[in-house]
Amino acid sequence: MILPPFWRRGTEVVAGWRDAMDTLSPEVKQRIVALVCDGHNGLVSEARWQGWILQRCHFHLLKRIQSRRSRFRIARHKQEADTIFSHARRVLESPLGTDLVPSLNTLEEIGWTSSSPEIRKVLSGFVRNFEDYRAYLKHPQLRLPATNNTAESFNQRVQELVHRARGFRSVTSLKHWIEALIKHKKKIKCNGARQPN
Repeated sequence: MILPPFWRRGTEVVAGWRDAMDTLSPEVKQRIVALVCDGHNGLVSEARWQGWILQRCHFHLLKRIQSRRSRFRIARHKQEADTIFSHARRVLESPLGTDLVPSLNTLEEIGWTSSSPEIRKVLSGFVRNFEDYRAYLKHPQLRLPATNNTAESFNQRVQELVHRARGFRSVTSLKHWIEALIKHKKKIKCNGARQPN
């Protein structure tokens, strides 16, 4: 089910996500059991408050790491990058029952000692919330995707629409065009469980 667009001026904030969720009817909310997201505080707190299963996006995590620690052959911090990616992938993809403590310890130590403030921040958050990245393994019956690429893909279509139209005269006009795009698309399919990152 694709819901109508929610519009709010300003940047993405916790209060904005709360306002967006408040527009959902009780019938829709009753159907929601899990939320796949990029880890924005507003979405995480909403999932916790509603009692939904939370699956954080693997792609967003790996992209944030890649932005500071490249694995290219000539990269300055290639060895650290290889270690981070190896252990992060183990935590993200290992079957339930796998001992993840050695990998989590390694990532935590790099998170303390890395010269990059961004890597320290990303890794400490990952180690603290690693179970949120493994919900797709804990709940196989839901066929949760490990990324929110489906939503990002639809957002890309909206951006292409805006680019082709060279903007819109009003917010109302933009809303109508997005609604038309939704009707044209009809449905969006999430590839569950082993969606490629």
